[in-house]
Amino acid sequence: MENNKFQIPRKMFLILACLILMTITVLGVKKYDDTGFYLSAMQQIQGKTPLYSESQYTFQVIPMLNNPAIIIIAVLVGKIFGSELFGLFLTNLIFYIATAMIFYNLALVIFSDRKRALLASIFWAGNNVILRFGIGAYLVDMGGWLFYIAVLYLAVRFYRSQESKFAIMCGLVAAIGLFFKESGGIGILSLITFILLSPQSIRNKIILIIKSCLFFIINIAYHFWAYFTHGYLYFNRYETVLTNFAPHQKLINITKTAGYLFSIGWFLGLIGFFDGINKKIENIPDYRKIFYGLLPPAMIFLAYPAYDIRVISVTIPLLSIMAAAGLTRFKSKYFTYSIITLYVILNFLIAIKLSHPKI
Repeated sequence: MENNKFQIPRKMFLILACLILMTITVLGVKKYDDTGFYLSAMQQIQGKTPLYSESQYTFQVIPMLNNPAIIIIAVLVGKIFGSELFGLFLTNLIFYIATAMIFYNLALVIFSDRKRALLASIFWAGNNVILRFGIGAYLVDMGGWLFYIAVLYLAVRFYRSQESKFAIMCGLVAAIGLFFKESGGIGILSLITFILLSPQSIRNKIILIIKSCLFFIINIAYHFWAYFTHGYLYFNRYETVLTNFAPHQKLINITKTAGYLFSIGWFLGLIGFFDGINKKIENIPDYRKIFYGLLPPAMIFLAYPAYDIRVISVTIPLLSIMAAAGLTRFKSKYFTYSIITLYVILNFLIAIKLSHPKI
């Protein structure tokens, strides 16, 4: 039975506080190449002098303006505290907590079980990619993840309840999410899949998909405006990545990236996958269809020419759900606590290694 009440468990606040403190203490908050471009975009929207040359500005700063929402929020928060970068950090921190809470409720709707929901949330919130590039970096990835998870939550709510209001809300949130990061809108693929899997008539399915996707007219209009204003489209960025990065990828590097992405969680995820396919997960008769619904946005990275770990991070929500299902197959609470603790420790070690390659 669907759990309708949005919950904010106290345990989550304690867990998140520990993860945040450990991230700031152990990893710190780092500047990456993109940080300077985001900072320049922040200065551009305030009418300040750009930091970069014309060529760098054209090919690096303008693409950041294609996803302006989190940049604008960071500027507004930064004005309060006197630092644009601190504004971005604080925005990411708030978004991280909000996303973890939404993810908990997503898992709760799927499992109708608080233990599994909490475990799934730790798998997501304690992942090295989320920690490094979410709260441990001056980047905007966190904004995309927030809306990605929010759309998944609404999509599952729609599938379980078959109430069209959740589908409409899903489309609206996905459209807003695209103004934060590309990943903020990909959850709409889950909604479309769930609509197609629903028992409604073909006519109603088509109408509902159209209604839900109407909000993207705003995004299309904005990108046309950006093109006529700056002469730049998102696909120009895609072409740049395809030309400069894709040819240098090797299978061994992709395999290592996948290993770093979810560490021991892969083993648990496989257990959860096969248990779900074979209908061995208690009280979730539709787990297979839930899996099918969450799969399309998780696989969207295959359309991107470079398999960077930040790009592949769109798989983490689905993997976390599967891993939680797999871990709860083991009845010993001591084993469960040991594994989830080991997962978090390994992810911090991976984060340290990837942040300092010479270690």
